[in-house]
Amino acid sequence: MDRKILSEATNNQHLIKMMGALIEMRDLDRTDHIENVGRIVQTIGYEYLRLYPKCGLTKDDIDTYMVASYLHDIGKITIPDSILLKPGKLTTQEFDMIKSHTSRGCNLLTHFQDLLEEKYLRAALDICKHHHERYDGTGYPDKLVGDSIPISAQLTSIADVYDSILHESVYEIAHTKEEAFHMIISGQCGMFSPKILECFRNVQSELEQIESSAMI
Repeated sequence: MDRKILSEATNNQHLIKMMGALIEMRDLDRTDHIENVGRIVQTIGYEYLRLYPKCGLTKDDIDTYMVASYLHDIGKITIPDSILLKPGKLTTQEFDMIKSHTSRGCNLLTHFQDLLEEKYLRAALDICKHHHERYDGTGYPDKLVGDSIPISAQLTSIADVYDSILHESVYEIAHTKEEAFHMIISGQCGMFSPKILECFRNVQSELEQIESSAMI
């Protein structure tokens, strides 16, 4: 690979990871969420390639999604602390504000279009906008159904949910790995693609290792 191209890709990765870390420091009492989400996206994504080799994706695509997933919640930096960090139940208006982080994040990302390589920007926009969509159309913001949801967003969605429910937050208590696995498979966290769920099942032990190493 050309040294200049390699350098630009590496710089993009460092920039994106740094931006994600800044978001995480404000939103969570944790410093490992985006790293976990990225590793989970990559792990499930590689299994997806193995099971569905004719899906049209490549290893480079999955690696791009891993990096771009660091920016999935960038829109939250526009949400007031009084809402973002509010313990307990949100009002309808407050929840609508929280949900707007998807569209707000895309608006923010357009300001970085001259800094980010196109493949990372394109993936980050899809992920940011659609990582709260659900396969049955019950998600937000656009209520996309099935595989109209970009695969990058589908992978980030299940990764985000899995890592989040394993850790305590202002919204939720922490669940065990067994509980988290069952909640996702049973649909308690919303409906995911049957193919994504199949991959999720297959790499359960690898995902548990990711979380275990992050908790050390």
